[in-house]
Amino acid sequence: MVAVTLPLLSSNLPDKPDIYWQITKAPYLEKPQPKLDFSMSSIDYKYTFKETTAPIHHIHYVVWNVLDVYTTHQAINVGGYATEANPFLPKKPSLRTLITRKILTYSFLHSKKVFEKEKTLKFWNLVGTGVVLHNFNIMHQHGDFL
Repeated sequence: MVAVTLPLLSSNLPDKPDIYWQITKAPYLEKPQPKLDFSMSSIDYKYTFKETTAPIHHIHYVVWNVLDVYTTHQAINVGGYATEANPFLPKKPSLRTLITRKILTYSFLHSKKVFEKEKTLKFWNLVGTGVVLHNFNIMHQHGDFL
């Protein structure tokens, strides 16, 4: 009869580590790591809205943009007697294209804070009103308006 003893720890074999002990027991000897907090801390924004332009100018801007889309669509796609004069648009833009371009243009100008100065907003309202009046004039010449 032969008795075999297995080393429980690596003390008998200092140059060869005990793999079983490293895998099963050693991880539990490490100190527990602190829990990480991934929650978002609240940020207190102290933003005060400063109205530098009168609300009527913003309303005017929206109204002429809606009228511009309507008159352009009416003259180009419904009546078929006009083409788009804006070089950044196709000659016969769809209603979807007109609305998308208006929204993108407004978003860009708003991000650049163009509308914070009343003088600038008044200028764009003057230009836009001129465009709408021109569209109505073309519609009137072709008997589509009044």
